[in-house]
This record gives sequence, C-alpha cells and structure tokens, in this order.
Amino acid sequence: MLNFKLALKEILEAEMVSGGELYGICDGILASSVAPLPKNYNKFITLGEYRLSDVRVGELRRKFRELEIDIDCGAVVRAGKDDAESDAEEAAYKLAVKVRTILIQNKTLVSTSYPGGLAKMSEPIDEVLQYVIYDTSSVALNTISYVAKIVEEN
Repeated sequence: MLNFKLALKEILEAEMVSGGELYGICDGILASSVAPLPKNYNKFITLGEYRLSDVRVGELRRKFRELEIDIDCGAVVRAGKDDAESDAEEAAYKLAVKVRTILIQNKTLVSTSYPGGLAKMSEPIDEVLQYVIYDTSSVALNTISYVAKIVEEN
C-alpha cells in the first residue's frame, strides 16, 4: 500500500510546481501523519492512515481491494493574530477544494512512477473540519476520506 501513498504524493507534488493547482497555496506534502511539521510549513497536506477491505465480485473473492485513506489539508493557526482560526479554516478549506479537484480529475491515479494508473476507480467520499494540535502547533485540518478500488498484485 506504500505504492498508493507514493502515487498520491507524486500527483500532489506535481501540482505544486508553477502553473499547478497547488502552486502558491501549499508549502509541502507529508507522507505520514506522524511526521513532524517542518517550521516553514503553514499550509500542508498529510497522507494519513489507510484501511483495506476486499471487494466481492460474484461469489468468488478476487484480488480486487478497496482502499480508503485520510488526506489531511491543514493550515497552522497563527497565535496572536486577529481572526487566526477563521484564516486557518479558510486556508485549509481552499486547500481541500484544490485536492478534491485534482483527485476527481485523476480517477485512475496516474503518476510518474505509475504511468498506467494504480486504481480502477477512485473518489473523495467525505470531508470533516477539525482543530488539532499537530507537533506543538494548533492546526485547522480538513480531512478528506478518499476511496480507491485497486487490483492487488501477486
């Protein structure tokens, strides 16, 4: 399943370059939710936990799996600033909108390492806003639940 995270990371990083959907609105992408937050990151994306389940096809279990992953779009709440929470919430939401757009446009998860795509189909299914303490910083997080149907390789 690390292939899945790698493909997502490559897709999102490609959109951070000049002219991409995330250019100028995202400071970086963290491949794990336990990674410390770099000091220069104010707006970021974290690829969180994932869950796997089998997909039944007819009466036989085939090697089709459904993978659900949490993608966190976060913005640091700047202490001492008026309306800091609403600014962070707005930045996290703006980032989540762009991430959903990118993922809806790339349903098969085509990336540099996977030019043929990694999924048969994928889509964002849910989104939740919450405030958390992330590595000593107060952060507004828009968590997107994202599901992909994949073919498991031998």
